[in-house]
Amino acid sequence: MSIRHHIPANASTPKASTAQIESYLTMCMGLFDVTREEVIAGAVQMCGSLDVAALAAEAEIERGRADIMRAIPDGIENAKCVVMGRKPRPGEDVKFVCLNDNLSIRVWDGDLADMRSFALDFVGGQGRYISTPNGINLIYTVSSTFRGPERVLSLEQCMEGEGRERQAEMERYAIYSPFNPPGHNGIYDKNWETYIIPEGIELRIMQDGHADRFLPIPVRPHPPTDDVLQLQPWQQWQPAGTRNWGELKGIVTSSNTPFGFQNLSIS
Repeated sequence: MSIRHHIPANASTPKASTAQIESYLTMCMGLFDVTREEVIAGAVQMCGSLDVAALAAEAEIERGRADIMRAIPDGIENAKCVVMGRKPRPGEDVKFVCLNDNLSIRVWDGDLADMRSFALDFVGGQGRYISTPNGINLIYTVSSTFRGPERVLSLEQCMEGEGRERQAEMERYAIYSPFNPPGHNGIYDKNWETYIIPEGIELRIMQDGHADRFLPIPVRPHPPTDDVLQLQPWQQWQPAGTRNWGELKGIVTSSNTPFGFQNLSIS
């Protein structure tokens, strides 16, 4: 946990109350799975005293909570900012493909258009999201001439540790994090898992009892912008002096000229 030391460690520093110290100790023991003695030793080493550490942490938490409330005053589901890993909102356009009668993959925007990516997860037979099932062995990107296959990990799989170790870490964070957003009930949802997949990627899905299958992720139709070069049909070049720069520029930038490559639409 990174804490900015805004409270100087000197004789004039106010003492933390018993409640403030106990809150700090409980949070650190829960988040980092350490003993009370280890928290105290770390606080003294980092801040000079337990009082300073507790007061600094409280100040940092208050600032962080204020930032969260400004960003998502109505909770994650109604957030106006990008919330990485969120599930589809009511009415959001969601696409899906069935892997078998009880397992599907769904893909949705996830506020990721500016990142040129989509959100992806697995859905069970009851229509509710689930974590990556045991039958899905691995997910890879399809290799190309210049790049080999790469394993695709969910946001949750990117956490340190594997299996029960990772789940325990997520459970601790859900319960003890002081920055949980409004409406968070402090309960770890073991079925919550989300992948962030770039546009245009083709996924290779390895599933027990099936030959490998391939899922192409679409590309949104992005409007032309000044910082994105657009390929145009080749125009027969003419000798220097037969066309001025304005005419040539008109050929390259004309909105009536069809693009050389068409983007796939999400339909």
